[in-house]
Amino acid sequence: MACYSPEGYYLWIEILTLMNAIVTHNIFRLKAIWKRIVSENVSIRPTQHYDYYRYLWLVFCVRHIGQRWRVEFHLLEEGANRCIIPLIVNHKRKKIRGFAYYGRLDYEDIISSTTDHEFNKDCLTHVFGRYMGYSVYIDKINESSTLFSLIESHMQFDINCVCIDTHRDYGQWLSGISKHQQQNIRSAYNRVDREGFVTQLEVFDELHPIPRKLWRKCCQLYERRGGDKGNRWQLWYRRQMNAFTHILHRVEGHRIYVLKHGETPVAYMAGMFSKRHSCFFVPRLSHDIDYNRYSPGILLICETIKALTVEGVQYLDLMYGDEPYKLTMGGTINKNYRLDCMVDDLL
Repeated sequence: MACYSPEGYYLWIEILTLMNAIVTHNIFRLKAIWKRIVSENVSIRPTQHYDYYRYLWLVFCVRHIGQRWRVEFHLLEEGANRCIIPLIVNHKRKKIRGFAYYGRLDYEDIISSTTDHEFNKDCLTHVFGRYMGYSVYIDKINESSTLFSLIESHMQFDINCVCIDTHRDYGQWLSGISKHQQQNIRSAYNRVDREGFVTQLEVFDELHPIPRKLWRKCCQLYERRGGDKGNRWQLWYRRQMNAFTHILHRVEGHRIYVLKHGETPVAYMAGMFSKRHSCFFVPRLSHDIDYNRYSPGILLICETIKALTVEGVQYLDLMYGDEPYKLTMGGTINKNYRLDCMVDDLL
């Protein structure tokens, strides 16, 4: 059944056996139920939280207004179980994309209140059943995600991600990395002591918001790293994606670590905690290249791990990409996959 709502968007409603299925283009209508789902399933990553998707939805609607791509949020309910599956669809070209394709989303997944495999599988089957004859491309699906477990046989490798196990103890973490990197860390600390390069770590969160001027300077560090590499495309990309950075100091559970020299930020790390507060997810990490001599990135990671272990946080998830510095700091690789096929092949 299809109807046109007074708010100005289409709403499709179906009742299949005991499952209610709703499709809407407006994320604001899902705010309450989305947050309820997240509260019921503490294993959901922060990148699947409502605030995160709300920002991506707003950016997509602004950038693609008047084009043929549309956001479609599928809400499915069966008893106490609920599931939201966000998609971006082009009905004319019969193509489906995930939010990671157009937005800065390092981990793509469905948002489900339960780990019940059969319920989640039924939800996915029902949603894709609407798009027979369409091609589907969804990338950045982590190997530990619910979505990966549902359609593992159709996945193709995409890119590596890196997560650091702090062991909830700074000394144990430090002893677990290579001797060479331990020496690099000692050299970095010795250099700043010898040359009087005084730094301090400042921490900001919801209770202690970061000053707007300081946050702006941190955002500029991320942009500069792209531009100074001489890659114009990279600079353009970073400026586009830097708009995403501004949501990080607003979302629930965020934390920002800033390494400062006097009043100047020389490195920063911005991310969000998992519901259990056992993992800190970091989509933004950058440093001032003018201070490379003092290895501010290394110092920031060390000081942050010290602070996290005091709170009992076990994992520092550096997310998308396997840059060498992530691995030398004790990171281990986990894989992101992509789904690239026809919907008909999934059903």
